[in-house]
Amino acid sequence: MDNDKFGHDHYQMAQKMLSIGKKYYIKDGSGRDIFYARMEKFKLKPKIFVYSDDSQKEEILTIAPRNFLDFNATYDVIDSKTGILVGSMKREGLHSMFQNKWNILDASGNVVGSAQESGAMAVFRRMVMNWKLDFEIALQGRRIGSLTRKLAIGDLYTLDLSGDPGKRLDRRLAVAMLPLFDAGEDR
Repeated sequence: MDNDKFGHDHYQMAQKMLSIGKKYYIKDGSGRDIFYARMEKFKLKPKIFVYSDDSQKEEILTIAPRNFLDFNATYDVIDSKTGILVGSMKREGLHSMFQNKWNILDASGNVVGSAQESGAMAVFRRMVMNWKLDFEIALQGRRIGSLTRKLAIGDLYTLDLSGDPGKRLDRRLAVAMLPLFDAGEDR
């Protein structure tokens, strides 16, 4: 694991404008590019790949759906260098009809945390205007941070995990949340 790039408590993600398919620049809290992510195009079960930069020469993570058309979709986060499962993100389908909720699973499949859309804006966002998205991230029942999509030209996300200074949440799972949650919005 690249401890330097996965050692942060703050990340940002901006969607690349004017591109075919979903492509993202992931930055550290200071705004320096540290990863590049892209989603496969024209696939029934598209994967998301995270690279060390936009040259796409060094693949870091693969985010792969387990099934096609799964209401409670589960996405495995795999360390591309070792091929080892880091953990998974499982969407709570019925709950997510009104308010997005994802369970965070460790490599053994145990639920260790969640990312849940916060506030009454969730219903408004679905029914009226899809402009802002806020998730509260909890680990073992304790709030450790947030993931927010801000109003901007293109999608702009911030991930704040300052409530987890001991880094109990594997930052590879945290980084995977950024492109996965945007792709999950399917906009």
